[in-house]
Amino acid sequence: MNKTLLIISGPTGVGKSDLAEKIAAQVGGEIVNADMGQFYEPIGIGTAKPNWKESKIPHHLFDIINQPKNLTVYEYRNLLFNKLNELWEKGRLPILVGGSSFYLKSLFYPPLDIPENESAFCKLEDLDVTWETLNSIDPKRAEDIESNDIYRINRALELWCKTGKKPSELEPEFDVNFPSEFHFIYVLRDRAELYNRINLRTRQMLNEGWIQEVQNILGTSWEDFLNEKKLIGYPDIIDYLTQQKNIANKEDLIEIISKKTRNYAKRQIIFWRMLKSKLGKDLESLQKSGCYLASTLHEVNLTTEPIEGYIEQLLWHLKNR
Repeated sequence: MNKTLLIISGPTGVGKSDLAEKIAAQVGGEIVNADMGQFYEPIGIGTAKPNWKESKIPHHLFDIINQPKNLTVYEYRNLLFNKLNELWEKGRLPILVGGSSFYLKSLFYPPLDIPENESAFCKLEDLDVTWETLNSIDPKRAEDIESNDIYRINRALELWCKTGKKPSELEPEFDVNFPSEFHFIYVLRDRAELYNRINLRTRQMLNEGWIQEVQNILGTSWEDFLNEKKLIGYPDIIDYLTQQKNIANKEDLIEIISKKTRNYAKRQIIFWRMLKSKLGKDLESLQKSGCYLASTLHEVNLTTEPIEGYIEQLLWHLKNR
């Protein structure tokens, strides 16, 4: 059984889903979700979820959660590898698509298995103080975490409490059980083009029902969950609808969400640069020892580089592997 995996990632708004469908149609591939927001059934417009039920290409791991709860990295890895094995058994090519950085990193570098609810450290209620605590212990790790990302801040503090070591010094190692042939394509565009696409998409989503989508979950447990998760745009639309903050009109809302999305895209690209550096070095070392010889990392800027040639080569390789 040939265990080959294609991964397509990139910043939000770059055009990952369209590229994935194009490739899948040519090689008999099936698309597997790696975007955190698209796991959740009640939300779709604001997460740019593809119309997967109507697609001719089989899609997997979309709308798999219908309750407002977190999906841990461990749970995602289990779901994912079960699905990958199922597709490989059928002789299909899984095409993993998404931009959720920590989920993608966990595929290559599984997180340390520290139990969720056994922290020896009191979880501070004040978010700023919690981030400051982490920053005083491990500035390097705090640098990589948003100040409002309560979940990862507490997980980092749990690691410190249980091991006595800085979380940044506990970098997981490459998982040598990862599929022996993978092709990782990271899609980019020039900043001006990417930001323009984000601005246009934000306006389009708000004009096509995003506000109503949020209206439908107000007063339910999903409202608190989405506020806590800080999924781009959802807390702002909640504030807009409930008048909790001074968002005067829809144009202001569009600008607020567009700016946050652009900033998110920038962070995704920074994360990719770090992952590419680490993964590239590990892959080079593994290939020198005779492993992962067919695996590739490829970054393509759709603004300046034609991707057709690379896709043609990739398709030839996949069809003749």
